[in-house]
Amino acid sequence: SQPAPATQPAPATQPATKAKAAAEASPASQPWAPKPRAERKGQNNVLPSPTTQPWQRDPYEGLDHTGSFKLPPVKLSLPPVSARPGEERPLPRYDGRDAPSPSAGETLIWIPRAIFFPAWLVLEYGVRWPLVKLTTLAEEHYVLEKVERFFTFADGRAFLFPTLFFDFGVNPALGAQFAFNDLWVKNHSILLQVGVWFNEWLHVVGRSRFKVFRNDEGAVTLRVEHSNRPDRVFAGLNLNNAGAAESYFRQRDTEVELSLRTYLKGLNRITFGMFFRNVHTSDGEDFDDDEDIAALNSIYLNADGSMNQDLVPRYGDNYNLLRAELRVELDSRHPERPFHAGSGLRLELFGSFSFDPSATETNFFRWGGEAAGFWDVSGLNHVLALRLYVEAIENSGDGIIPFTERLILGGPEYMRGFLEGHLRGDSATVLTLDYRWPIWMLLDANAFVSVGNVFPGRFEQFNVKRMVMSWGMGLRTNTSRDTSFDLMLAFGTNRFDAWDDDFEVDNIRFVFGVNQGF
Repeated sequence: SQPAPATQPAPATQPATKAKAAAEASPASQPWAPKPRAERKGQNNVLPSPTTQPWQRDPYEGLDHTGSFKLPPVKLSLPPVSARPGEERPLPRYDGRDAPSPSAGETLIWIPRAIFFPAWLVLEYGVRWPLVKLTTLAEEHYVLEKVERFFTFADGRAFLFPTLFFDFGVNPALGAQFAFNDLWVKNHSILLQVGVWFNEWLHVVGRSRFKVFRNDEGAVTLRVEHSNRPDRVFAGLNLNNAGAAESYFRQRDTEVELSLRTYLKGLNRITFGMFFRNVHTSDGEDFDDDEDIAALNSIYLNADGSMNQDLVPRYGDNYNLLRAELRVELDSRHPERPFHAGSGLRLELFGSFSFDPSATETNFFRWGGEAAGFWDVSGLNHVLALRLYVEAIENSGDGIIPFTERLILGGPEYMRGFLEGHLRGDSATVLTLDYRWPIWMLLDANAFVSVGNVFPGRFEQFNVKRMVMSWGMGLRTNTSRDTSFDLMLAFGTNRFDAWDDDFEVDNIRFVFGVNQGF
């Protein structure tokens, strides 16, 4: 018999060969069958060679772990893993698409940005930056919460805080304001405001408002206001006032208002009110009896220039007025300003009839309105506005309309570069271009330019060359329509027809403090 052959050792590649044979023997219906590590490593990303026979190809090549075909990676613009300290991480584009081209508004907004760049520097680093730092410091030490607890009570339904207002050219005012919501009954609120200064300067306002109708869509208001101002401004009447020297007289008046306001929808509303007013005039600050009284009485002349002694309401006399007024306001803008764009249209129409119950020959109509268009160029309350205001007074009786009842420009509303009362007349028109933009969460900046004037009669002698200009800039808080904190610097010029010889800035007005508007 032959001897048994010696046992030969297995080659080193035997485990891999067996593993490959086991993988080839695994049924195709079991894609989850594991492959040897040596076969799996680096093969998923390698395409089979063209010379490889079909039966020699790996059936799992080109598939991921779920058995699906692999897709090429999506090219994304991803942000860096980390940013340097103090740098903002760039916004990633998760959809892989390029950023959209800028809209017309985003392009045009650079025009006012370039024009107001110097103002932006002042507002950014002289106003906004200190406010942000102070607010951050106040939040760290809970200053706002402490101040709110100090000035409010009754679970936040009532508040009492001091007020101040400086309008250089007239007397300042120091005072306080008190308000209480849901007082005695639900939907009833009161507001009291008092301001005082030297030389018997006094201004007191009390308002009681009760919401009525379904869903509180109306309000009945009872308002009583009394003021004694020795710094009322008079600079002539109609076209004789621009560039004229200002004189001051004292005006003591008391007014009582009972009105009903109905809210239609949003900012649309209708107001009907009845008013009683008592007025008395006398000498004021820096008042020259001979010259100033002669200037006041010069507006009561006959056609031949003689004084009408029978119909002149004597300077220093009292007079009473009863007035009925209707006002309609239509506004397409959304009432919630911080959360919606500021584009829209606004139309306001008003008319009133007044008469003196003790001298019925004194009666007159007032009518007018304002049309305005607002364009939010960015959608973030960067609002460019164009406003046209027109108003006239019509004498319907045989008496003379008191000069204190004539139309007034200047002050907080129209032609803000002039003191209130510097422009007085029988009719008035003002065109204003206004740009308002937010510089902080509670504060807006405002730049404006206005052209207008007052005219005798019903816009008699109306001419663009007889108008004056007013422009300026200011800051205003945007938390309330009734009360705001204002900071404004404005200028007023002489009439256009005098610019060929001499352009003058006749008036400079600086306002600082809390402004009340009921």
